[in-house]
Amino acid sequence: MIKLFVINGVDYSLFAIGGVAVVIFFAAQLALCFKTRKMWVKLIPVYFIGLLVVLAVLAVTIGAPPDSFMDLSGLVAIVILCFALLLGFPVGAAWVIYRIKNNK
Repeated sequence: MIKLFVINGVDYSLFAIGGVAVVIFFAAQLALCFKTRKMWVKLIPVYFIGLLVVLAVLAVTIGAPPDSFMDLSGLVAIVILCFALLLGFPVGAAWVIYRIKNNK
C-alpha cells in the first residue's frame, strides 16, 4: 500500500484519483466546448469514455483462459464501467453548462 493518501489508517487513493479525474474531465470538456467550433473536437472526452466501455466489453469477452484458477474479468469490467460512469457525469455537466450559456 502506498502511504500517500492514508489518513488514520484509511486509504483514500481511489477517491483522490477519481476526484482529480472528474475535475480534469470537467475542465477539459468545458474548455473544448467553448474554445472549438468543430463537433468532433468537442466530443474527444466522450470518445475516451466510449473507449473505456469498449475496454470493459473486451475484458468480459476475452476473459481468462479456461484452465485459470479465478476469472476476475467480470469484476474488472465492472470497475472500468464504474470509472466510465464517474467520468460521464462531469462531461455531461460541462455540456449542460455550455448549452445554457449559448442559448441566452
